[in-house]
Order: sequence, then structure tokens, then C-alpha cells
Amino acid sequence: MIEKKSGMINEIVYNNTVYYNGKYRYYPTITDLKSMLDEIISSKSTTDYLRITPFYINELLDMQIEFEEWYVNT
Repeated sequence: MIEKKSGMINEIVYNNTVYYNGKYRYYPTITDLKSMLDEIISSKSTTDYLRITPFYINELLDMQIEFEEWYVNT
């Protein structure tokens, strides 16, 4: 079970990446990540940093590949 941490930003991330009451994790698409970041920005909550490690699926290789890690510093 995935634990829900306290704080506004943690709540937004949890609500956008977990389902069935924390039993399963959902890995959002790049479009979903942008929507989540927009929601975080509009919450007017602050944090030291956000760490996002996006992945994409290569259909020819049939495997998931990690992009370089992106950091958004505030």
C-alpha cells in the first residue's frame, strides 16, 4: 500500500498518481505531468524542489526508457 504523506503538494501528487485507495500506482503521461504541475502552481503552495523522472515507452524495443531526470527548483 502506498502511503499518503502530509502537505498540499504531496496530496496533489498522491491524488494524481495513486488509485484504489493507495493499492496501485499510476504513472502519468507527459500531458498528465503538465496538468499536475499546473495544479501544483495554482495551489500557491511552496516546496524546496520537485523531482520528476519521466519515462517513455519505445514500441519497437517494447521497453520503458527513462529520460534524464528533470529538476524544477523554486
